[in-house]
Amino acid sequence: MLKKLETFLLVGNVVSPTVGNSRRFFEYLLCFGFVAVLGYLDYLTGLEIVIFSFYLIPIRLASVRLGMLGGILVSMSAALAWGVSDYFAGQMYSNQLVILWNMLMRLFSFFIVAWLSARNAALFSEERATSAELRRALSEIKLLQGLLPICAGCKKIRDKQGEWNAVERYIQEHSEATFTHSMCPDCAKKWAREAGIEDDLK
Repeated sequence: MLKKLETFLLVGNVVSPTVGNSRRFFEYLLCFGFVAVLGYLDYLTGLEIVIFSFYLIPIRLASVRLGMLGGILVSMSAALAWGVSDYFAGQMYSNQLVILWNMLMRLFSFFIVAWLSARNAALFSEERATSAELRRALSEIKLLQGLLPICAGCKKIRDKQGEWNAVERYIQEHSEATFTHSMCPDCAKKWAREAGIEDDLK
């Protein structure tokens, strides 16, 4: 359960990119609803109690689940909800520009969180994809390692039982490699010369 929650909130991309619009609409609705509830709680708690950190939860959720655009939209709604709650709670400012400045600073902070969250989710997604590829590749590879005693003349390899095996057989038994046989140009010329048909191949 905790692992699923961590994936949902910290890693993101649980929802497939092909998920329907109705699911995305529900998630947008959930995030905006969360912001609205926080705005109302902010109004109820008055000016003395600050609940700034709680606004970061729906912003994080939207950025991870809905991407950067979702994070930006929810950040804007959070800044607006905070400003409206302050206004109705009776917050007084010496100048209207102070209200604008505070809204912009809140919005900037929320945008930073949204960007970092979306970037973090994208990096985790890339890392998981790369790790899955590496695991898949490693499962298909069987490595040969250590010193191989090989005959200097016939190139056979001595195994642990002391028997000499052809290179192809040894590699096939100790790895996932398979062989197809053909001749390099030098060997083909040598074979044709020994068979007396060198002139026929020209």
